[in-house]
Amino acid sequence: MAARTTSGRGNRVPLGTVSELGKTFSVSITPGGRVAYNDKLPTNLKELGTAIYHAARRADSLGPDVLNEATQRRLFGTLSDALDVSQTGRRTISRERLFAGSMTLLLHLAKTLDPAEQGDLREAVIDRALQALHEEDDPKLQSFYFQAFSTLKSKMDPAQKVALKEIKDLVLPKAPPVEEYTAGRTKPLVVEHTIHEEFWEEEISLYKDLGWKLVKQNSKDTHRVYEGELPDPNGEKAPLKVRVTVNKGELDFLSGMSDPDNHVVIYSGHSALGGNGSQAINDAGHASGLPKTVLISNCRGKDNYAEFANKFPRAMLIATEDPTYSDSGQLRVRAMYDMLAGGDTFASMRNKTRVRFWDEKANNYIYPDERRRFRYTDFDADGRTERTVLGSDPLFNIEKRRNLSDFNRAIAFVNTELYYHWELEHEMGRSSTYGKKYFDHVIPDGSIDDPEPGELVRVEAVERKVGGRTETFYRVQADPNDLGGNRDLYAGKVTAHTMMAIAEHSFGELEPFEAMRSVLAGAQAIYYLDVYENTASETMAEYFKEMGLGDLDPKDVYAIFEQFDSHVNDEQTDAFCDLLEGRYNLSLDEWKVPQHD
Repeated sequence: MAARTTSGRGNRVPLGTVSELGKTFSVSITPGGRVAYNDKLPTNLKELGTAIYHAARRADSLGPDVLNEATQRRLFGTLSDALDVSQTGRRTISRERLFAGSMTLLLHLAKTLDPAEQGDLREAVIDRALQALHEEDDPKLQSFYFQAFSTLKSKMDPAQKVALKEIKDLVLPKAPPVEEYTAGRTKPLVVEHTIHEEFWEEEISLYKDLGWKLVKQNSKDTHRVYEGELPDPNGEKAPLKVRVTVNKGELDFLSGMSDPDNHVVIYSGHSALGGNGSQAINDAGHASGLPKTVLISNCRGKDNYAEFANKFPRAMLIATEDPTYSDSGQLRVRAMYDMLAGGDTFASMRNKTRVRFWDEKANNYIYPDERRRFRYTDFDADGRTERTVLGSDPLFNIEKRRNLSDFNRAIAFVNTELYYHWELEHEMGRSSTYGKKYFDHVIPDGSIDDPEPGELVRVEAVERKVGGRTETFYRVQADPNDLGGNRDLYAGKVTAHTMMAIAEHSFGELEPFEAMRSVLAGAQAIYYLDVYENTASETMAEYFKEMGLGDLDPKDVYAIFEQFDSHVNDEQTDAFCDLLEGRYNLSLDEWKVPQHD
């Protein structure tokens, strides 16, 4: 109160303009610490949510010396009251905007306040944000802003760090709820394990080795049911009874997520460059029952991490960063059962499996209690993961029309295509056009604010220091108006255009050969992501038309994929160019990069 009295009223502070649904309006902070848009104060909940949310979009305009201290304190009061309203009554879009906007503005205040002169206010700001975060019921909002406010941990006092840890235990659970699953071990733990047919005999042997009883098996041996008992490895708890259903498959391995009586879901098999996981997530029903413990043992499970976490935000997922080929998968299934039997933590399972194999690093699997999972989550589906080398996402996207999850999926494929482009050539002792410095260096960065006509994606090369050396990353943004159709076709187009932009940056200009390599990479996206035979060819044919390659028959391209076990290496690209120029009489020198409606 003393600061308000001595500081005077101050001036209105403009934050700039924002756009929504084709309309542009200004936002500002009044001397009284209230948020106005178009120089008008909000008069109802909808207007208040709109004003604060869009002020948060312009939070970078609030530098350390922009607001005087009195206005800062009054703004804090406004935001604190807004949080109260946002968490009272039925959750609506307006209340979600209030929560997200207020949390982002509080985050910005906490970062810019001077600890020497405004330490009490900064302490109050962080206290209020942690209180609201602890009370938040939406797991996506809670996880998103936990990640955001974790960046302030070094600025928190001991009590605040304790409060942050309590939220961490909700967002990054330490252990599966075994006792709740089994009603104090009086009921069996229910598990659904899907095994790809290629690994069936290898993986099913685990249950034979455990000595569990086979109680059911169909005639085709694609479905088995085992019952067994696991002693507590620590010798402290009663044995854990387990009933596991084992199915042979690859596209429906998440069917158990919707079964309220199911507790654990396991998949051992191929990822098909993200196609299997994406389809499994899309086909699965919404989760019911207690939060599931999920182990997905396939290659580069991070490709599907954002999709999975958006659909099942409370599930406890264990997935891979990079490929897993050897015995590590079964090792982790065994370790998971040991963890469950002992009622132990994910840390105990991680410690038992932190082994380096010839084909993968020791920490290849991402566990539910690790902060690094935020590198792959996109809880607000705005096409920007929560934490990247470019920084953290500061504002939870409430604009549902800007759902860019399909864009994130497409960029995940670009990174995986670049990875396998390098890896297969490396295994053959050959150099690749795009080496190790490229894969996982393509960063999805949300939507384009001012898309040009026909601009599908915008790619910018940026340099960042990593481990003491400078590396080049590719920031990719998308026009949200291109979303909403065939997501596999979209992935193909995004892959092609992103690869062309990378080629142009790397080589100075886009030569016809590199352009066709990019087009072929987009075809690979459809080849892997559209998993159904009755739609894949149609999607591929439409893709070639949109890429300006006329009536190119997908069967001719499939033949190239089958002939060359590679990912757009020179030999495969040569075959594609020969096909276009020889059989289809297309002049690659005259081909132009297509513009999209």
